[in-house]
Amino acid sequence: MNKIKDSSLIPNAPFIENVKHKDQSIRPSSASLFDLDSLTKKKAKPVSNIPKKGNLKASSKYKYRDLLITVQGTSLEFDTTTSKVNNMILIKYWQSHDPKICITLPEYMQLTDTKKSSASMQLAKAANNLSGLTISRSNLSQLSQQQRKYEPFVEAITLYPTISYYRGKFTVRINDDFAAALDRARPMLFPLSAYKLNDTAYNLLDALYYYKQVNYHNSLSRQNKFKLGTLLERCSNLPSWESVKNGNRNYYARIVKPLKKALEELKNEIEYVFIDNEEKVQQGIDNLPLDSFRESYIVITKWKKLGAEQLKALKTRKDKGKKRKKKTS
Repeated sequence: MNKIKDSSLIPNAPFIENVKHKDQSIRPSSASLFDLDSLTKKKAKPVSNIPKKGNLKASSKYKYRDLLITVQGTSLEFDTTTSKVNNMILIKYWQSHDPKICITLPEYMQLTDTKKSSASMQLAKAANNLSGLTISRSNLSQLSQQQRKYEPFVEAITLYPTISYYRGKFTVRINDDFAAALDRARPMLFPLSAYKLNDTAYNLLDALYYYKQVNYHNSLSRQNKFKLGTLLERCSNLPSWESVKNGNRNYYARIVKPLKKALEELKNEIEYVFIDNEEKVQQGIDNLPLDSFRESYIVITKWKKLGAEQLKALKTRKDKGKKRKKKTS
């Protein structure tokens, strides 16, 4: 695919051209923003429907993890493509701090390695899916004062009051309260290569990067060791272990095999081994017993595109920010 040569085609922030070798894009992040990454209609549970009344449109409310999501219409439509576009918005806002964000069709095509017709349909669909999306928290009373400072959605927020896709330009304006919350959120690396992945592979790489950074202050073994059950919870396109248990119990075909395929798609991203429930190292996922599969671990032995220097610099910047807050408080 042809590269974008004219940087004027990329409003706000050209995060394609300015990324160095092994560097990744940076997005504002938090537990609830990470939850939003893996939101899907398949896993979100309906809470209520409000029918159309006069000039008021019909709306529906769903619950996913700790999020309460209200959408226009009678059905939640949120998928991997929508998550990708939402992350593009967050990345561009972090770089520009401009609440008016534009993503061009050529830019999207290059990021996702998608042909023009498909890319155009995906951007139009994402604009529709994100329109009117309002999010709050179901566990607000359980948040600490510190969490309330950097977590968005401490009150119901319509993320993007205006959003459209017209003539190759996806444009959006970020809600002022949401923008303020993003300014307070923690900066975290987001893998650019995730945009070329879909479904399980996309969710899996996103989760690995997130948990790596959340555990950055811990030992290297803790940073690189992830329980499979925790990762599966983030692969929202796969059925849950419980639903397979209550169905045909074909765990391998419905969960293990798709996870294996996703890991093979990440061969340019990571090298890894597995540890079973008896603490024995296993090279292949097929060697893990099904009855303790979720309690087994994947250990990343090499991150091929996660630059240690960039990760360290980001962590140092966060630590300095904490120290400044303590001095001024």
